[in-house]
Order: sequence, then C-alpha cells, then structure tokens
Amino acid sequence: MKILSKLVMTISNTFDMNSLWNELGGKPAPEFGTTTYWQALKDQAERIREELDELDLAIKERDSEEVLDAGCDLAVTVDGLNMLHGHDYQSAISAVIENNFDKYTNDPDVAFDRAIELTEDTGWNHHSHVETWGDHVVHSVHRAHDDKICKLQNHPKVDLKPFLKV
Repeated sequence: MKILSKLVMTISNTFDMNSLWNELGGKPAPEFGTTTYWQALKDQAERIREELDELDLAIKERDSEEVLDAGCDLAVTVDGLNMLHGHDYQSAISAVIENNFDKYTNDPDVAFDRAIELTEDTGWNHHSHVETWGDHVVHSVHRAHDDKICKLQNHPKVDLKPFLKV
C-alpha cells in the first residue's frame, strides 16, 4: 500500500487523487443520466451532509483536530461528487474562481454604493472593504455578520454549460 500511496501523492490536486482512489476501489462514475447515476449523486450528497454535521459539531465543541478532520472529509466527499457527475469539473471550477475575482473593483464608489444597496435590500448590514494586492488597491463588499464577499451590481453569472457532459 505504501507504493500506491506514494503514487497518489505525486498527483498535484486532491480531485485527481480522489478520482484515482474511487476508481481503484471499484467506484467509477456511473453512466451519465442513468438511474444509477442519479442515485450515486443522491448517496454522495448524503455523505456530504454527514461530514457537514460532523464539522458543525466540531465547531460547537471547539475541537480543532476534529474541525481539520471534517474539513478534509468534506473535501474528499465533495471531490467524490464532482468525480461522480462526470462533467468537466476542473474547467468549471477554474471558471467559477475566475468569476469570483469579478467581486472586486478598482472603484471605491462602486463598492460603497453596492454595500448600501445590499443592506437596504436584504436587511443585513454590508460594508465596503479595501484590500491591497501588491501595487493594486481593490474594493469589495462584505456582509457584516459573516464577512462573506458579495457580488457587485450586475455581477456576471458564470456560464457552466460548456463544461457539462450532455
């Protein structure tokens, strides 16, 4: 087993590691669109919920080791879901992350105005936030109670259709 684990560790990302692990364990992705396919996704969603419940408990108990364990287990189960669905996950996640960068602006007024708008629309307090990235100053909008970075006005929706297996 040490030889196999060394092979897996040469893979550069967790998605590919987990895909290999599933395939070697006799759990390849089922045929797209079949009843077995949809059942496998449903079962994997249950596994994700189970791991999320463990994370919630670890946070409640302030158990750092269990938080780390649950975070790792969540990554593995979400990677499993992305492997099972059979779409081009690697390209899709790159597009989503690239789209997230559109949540930043060089214009402080854009962020300030959006923070006011979101506060009025949702009832949750929002504030504009300033970051320095090297020589660049960028602005974003954060939801106050959980520090979520929010979308700016007219944020483009990422098009995932090119990455679907149909």
